[in-house]
Amino acid sequence: MGRASAAEEMYKKALAQRPEYANFYDAYAFFLFNAGRTKEAAANFLRETQLMPTPRGFNNLGGAYQAMGDATAAKPAYEKSTSIGPTAASACAILSRTALPMPPNRPMERQSPVPTKSNTESGKLRSMSAVCGG
Repeated sequence: MGRASAAEEMYKKALAQRPEYANFYDAYAFFLFNAGRTKEAAANFLRETQLMPTPRGFNNLGGAYQAMGDATAAKPAYEKSTSIGPTAASACAILSRTALPMPPNRPMERQSPVPTKSNTESGKLRSMSAVCGG
């Protein structure tokens, strides 16, 4: 059994033992997303947000939908992220763009991008105050 297979088995066992623990869904979703299994990742991010609705969880759900090319599903997830956490920098920045699409199966990072001088000047992100009034 390879390392990825062993890791996946550990995630599945953890979820079977503690199906109410949102953080396990989050970790497994990142694993799936980075393995190119975006649809499965979105399902796990969705379950995470059902168990523990956090700005980060909805932002990750939006990112998975966006990577699948589903801007229609991504937008409400990002909006929910900013409605429960109005300073959710990544979701605010994404909502500030006119188009949501992103290349499919782009590796997802565990930390949400935050506006910095370098990425706001380059046009990658807008400041939170411009987008979310923060």
